[in-house]
Amino acid sequence: MDIYVLDARFFVLCRDYYPDTFPSLWAELDSLATNQKITSVEQVYDEIDNYGGKQEHLLEWMKTHKDKMFRPPTIEEQDIVREIFETEDYQKLINKKDRLRYIPSADPFVIARARHTAGTVVTGELGRTANNAPHKIPDICQDMGLKCITPQQFMNQQGWRF
Repeated sequence: MDIYVLDARFFVLCRDYYPDTFPSLWAELDSLATNQKITSVEQVYDEIDNYGGKQEHLLEWMKTHKDKMFRPPTIEEQDIVREIFETEDYQKLINKKDRLRYIPSADPFVIARARHTAGTVVTGELGRTANNAPHKIPDICQDMGLKCITPQQFMNQQGWRF
């Protein structure tokens, strides 16, 4: 069974597709969540919850699925996050300002969940575009041998047409 681990950017994309206008999108997401084919991490939930703006429908959907989809990291996932941060270049996954203020980032936890579940990361992030740019989720996934796709690729793989 393929498991997809959704990054915060996937949900940011979805927030613009209101359930009244795009009910089939939300029905598909409900089905995947119910069948445990999509997951995320509690840090993604927290990022979206703290984001602000007009996204009540998204927060309501996330609250409905919080217990199944947005679970805290397991011990094994915490070990993988620790492993990620042992690589100096990967420490830049979280910008220095946030690291100094101890603001958590969902990115390493998304990667850890994917590695632990042999899942595929779904993110809107693009890989590094310059040699001196910090590593992004797709770069680390590639280095770790994990599958990483865009939201569009995810929707194509699901065969969605709206």
